[in-house]
Amino acid sequence: MKKLILALITAAILITSILFSASCAKSSNSSKSEGFDTTKETTNLSKRYDYDEIYDEKEPEPQGEDGKADASLPKEATRKVIKYVTLTLETLEYDKVIEALKSKCAASGGYIESANETGVAINKSDRKSGERFATLVFRIPADVMGDFENYAKSLSNVLSSKTDTKDVTDSYFDIEARLASLEIQKERYLELLERAEDMESIVVLTNALTDVLYQIESHTGTLKRYDSLVAYSTITINLYEVIEYTEQPLRDPSFAERISNAFSKSIKAFIDLCADIAVGITAAIPFLVIPALAVIIVIIIYCSRKKNKKAASQAKEQ
Repeated sequence: MKKLILALITAAILITSILFSASCAKSSNSSKSEGFDTTKETTNLSKRYDYDEIYDEKEPEPQGEDGKADASLPKEATRKVIKYVTLTLETLEYDKVIEALKSKCAASGGYIESANETGVAINKSDRKSGERFATLVFRIPADVMGDFENYAKSLSNVLSSKTDTKDVTDSYFDIEARLASLEIQKERYLELLERAEDMESIVVLTNALTDVLYQIESHTGTLKRYDSLVAYSTITINLYEVIEYTEQPLRDPSFAERISNAFSKSIKAFIDLCADIAVGITAAIPFLVIPALAVIIVIIIYCSRKKNKKAASQAKEQ
């Protein structure tokens, strides 16, 4: 009977482990809120089992050159740095730049995480901007990220560039150490489960083991997410379609230059206004013809009647 129960419990543990492996992407924080609390039950069984032996083997600590525990990371440890780049660009050849960026991304071994476009294309006939705009998020291998960034800048006029980095080395190795400790706990619980002699002990140990398995899968998912973010840097490109590039002065303009620029812009704005008025009048002509004809006819009829009345009045006086 005992062997049958142990076989069923072992099968349940294996199935539970498989189910937990599907939830690797969950954050490690959720494990704290959803884990089982087995402290009280385990305490009740302390007379039969020495559960302190689960923690006999302490997790290894980094050693310094003098052989003492050192809180700093070993020199050979690879830094885990996540890189984020944001570029704001403007271009005269919107479609060509979009395709060039996508092709470069594929050639670099990266992928497009998201792409959003708004607006309509510029009307080439009247040179009016359609305010077409795109936000592209690329994931590029970290070792070729610099090359991709420089390529993107070479395609367009750069309005702004921002680079952020996040060092997750400490967090990464802390989670690794926690995983090592959890693996030790898992092995100890399995050993104790094999020696369990009553159903109460089996239930308590199974609950504790389930909690440990959940934490292992959660931390494993966090490490995988870190590995992905470190291996593939994120670059966000905000691309604007324009009819002419925005001037980027290398220095602050002088007073005379400011006056000259203001006058030039005023002249250009006045010319554009006159052109818009002329276009508006031309567009309104078909709608003005009929009212104008009606007004002319009314004036003619009015003048004719007035003339007839005047002639009739003169005839009576004679």
